[in-house]
Amino acid sequence: MLTHTKVLGGNPTYKVLYREIKFPRLEFKSGNLEVILPKGHRIEPEEVVERHKNWIRRRQLFIRDALKGSSSKSLHIERTVEDFKDLVRRIIERHTHRLRVSPRGIYFRPMRTKWASCSNKNNITFNTKLRLLPLSTIDYVVYHELIHLVNRKHDTRFWNTMRKRYRNTDTWEKRLLSYWFLIHRNRNRKGHLIAIH
Repeated sequence: MLTHTKVLGGNPTYKVLYREIKFPRLEFKSGNLEVILPKGHRIEPEEVVERHKNWIRRRQLFIRDALKGSSSKSLHIERTVEDFKDLVRRIIERHTHRLRVSPRGIYFRPMRTKWASCSNKNNITFNTKLRLLPLSTIDYVVYHELIHLVNRKHDTRFWNTMRKRYRNTDTWEKRLLSYWFLIHRNRNRKGHLIAIH
C-alpha cells in the first residue's frame, strides 16, 4: 500500500508493510521509505511517520547527499568475483586476529538490499556487488560485519567500536549508499552492469 507523507514539505510516498514483528519499524530501501507494522495490530502508519518525522527528515537529507556523491564516484569493474573472494578472506584474516573473533562461515552471493549480513550462527554473507567498490570501502564493510559477531545491534556500543578504526562512520555509511545508487543507476533492464569508464 502506498501512502503520502509531507515530511520535507513535498509529497513523497511511503510503502506500508505488515510483518510478524512486535513493534513498528521504519526502513529506507534503496532510498524509499517503508513503514513496517506488526500484523494484527491497529496502528495507523500516519502516527508512526508523525512520531519519527525528525528521523525521517534526517535520513532523507542523508540519502539526498549520498545521491549527489554518487556522481563523483566510479566502479572497479575489473575486479573478478574470485579476486574479490580472496581479498575478503585476507581482510578477515587480518581483522579477526586483532578483534579476537572468527566467523563460522563466509559466503558470497548477489544480495538485493544489503552489502553484507551476519547470521545468528555467526555466518557472514557478502554481496558480490561489493567487488565493484574501492578496497578501503570493502574493508569497512568487512570490519562492520566482524563487529556484529560480538554485538548484533547497531547500538551505541557497536558504533563506538566501529569508530575505533573508522572515526567518521557517517561519512563511510554515506559513501556506501552513494556506491549503491551508482551501481543501480548503471544497470540495464536485464540487471547486467553496464561498463563504466
